[in-house]
Amino acid sequence: MRPDRPRTKMELRLRTASTVVTSALVIACGGTTLSTGQGSAQGDSDASAANDATTTTFDGGPEASTDAPEQQAVYHDIAVPSFWSEFGFSTMAFPNVQSFAGGTFDGRYLYVAPSGNGVAARYDTQASFTANTSWSVFDTASVNAQVTSFWGAVFDGRYVYLSPGASSGIAARFDTRGSFTDLSAWSTFDISSVNPNARGFGGAVFDGHFIYFAAHFDLSGPNSSGTGVYARYDTQAPFLAASSWTTSAVMDATALGGVFDGRYVHFVFYGGDLRYDTQSSFTTPGSWSLFSPPVNGHGYTAGGAFDGRYVYLAAGYWYSPTEQYDTLAAFDASSSWTNFDEGVQASADCAGGAFDGRYVYFGGAAPARYDTQGKFYADSSWQKFSLNGCHPGMVFDGRYMYFIGATVQRFDSRTPPSLPKLPAFSGSFF
Repeated sequence: MRPDRPRTKMELRLRTASTVVTSALVIACGGTTLSTGQGSAQGDSDASAANDATTTTFDGGPEASTDAPEQQAVYHDIAVPSFWSEFGFSTMAFPNVQSFAGGTFDGRYLYVAPSGNGVAARYDTQASFTANTSWSVFDTASVNAQVTSFWGAVFDGRYVYLSPGASSGIAARFDTRGSFTDLSAWSTFDISSVNPNARGFGGAVFDGHFIYFAAHFDLSGPNSSGTGVYARYDTQAPFLAASSWTTSAVMDATALGGVFDGRYVHFVFYGGDLRYDTQSSFTTPGSWSLFSPPVNGHGYTAGGAFDGRYVYLAAGYWYSPTEQYDTLAAFDASSSWTNFDEGVQASADCAGGAFDGRYVYFGGAAPARYDTQGKFYADSSWQKFSLNGCHPGMVFDGRYMYFIGATVQRFDSRTPPSLPKLPAFSGSFF
């Protein structure tokens, strides 16, 4: 077997201590199981899928597992307005809410990470999307007054983690067994207490055991640029213990977002892929690989996605292309990489990616989605759409795709609800 070949689909079926129940869905961004009756209930009236939809049995990337019963899925036309809705946090109902960057899903609730201050929000997917009462907010500064902002979130099967943003090293954790607004359900840890330069992260990734925080800013130099410090937390150890945390600055690259493919964590850095082998030491240079695909233009990428075989690096700005890497091929070979250039200038730090079982969605100033049943480089495989402003981060709950920014926009992607049959902890958490 080729050394850098990811595990097979069967090998990718990671398991946590949770018991796998009959007729359950494995949460792609966590490790829990969810009975089909608990999925994202539709609080709003459904748009008709009789027209403007595509019927397919595709539900798990180009190499979907064949050991699961085949389900017929209907994917909706992203250009049809009736499949879209938006929720804005009114200053009257939510006076302290500012903006958000990224989020995660725990099987019922959508969590969005606050980028403007410490006020996080949660949406109950079993209630109306546009009703204020379906949303709850919590100011993490009430737990730790030093909290400034976050960038990205991740779920480990029980806890939701908010990744420190800007110049902060303070990560926040919420226990989903408690009340969202209960102070006792929240805790914070300052990663910079382990390494003073471990601050200013750009999202987080979970591999089933460890949570990785992507280095986004380096605060060790006068210009706050250069080598970033990556951090890792052992979810099987106490959150507040410094010994549960490890930092690494072995590579001269900072990142924005990351993807787990079943073995490797791909940190999306400015112009390529910084890959860490989770079967090797976090602090050893030999565990890390850096590859910049040959592209035309600036090659700025931010955020990404995984569809079961291919890793995608989302275009950032300055006419950068979106990159596709074949995980069945050699990582450092140019032939393993393909790019697609939309030919437009995107906005810095306003990208990201997500996968709904057939389509890969990319944010940014010129958002688009790619049909994985087509050729990546073919114009016919792509469809552009519009968003109301910058939405840095996306979350899929099995039916709806959420675009997270100053507002949260929602697209009714597919019916019936089903999460992609991927490694239990895959996806981009930027």
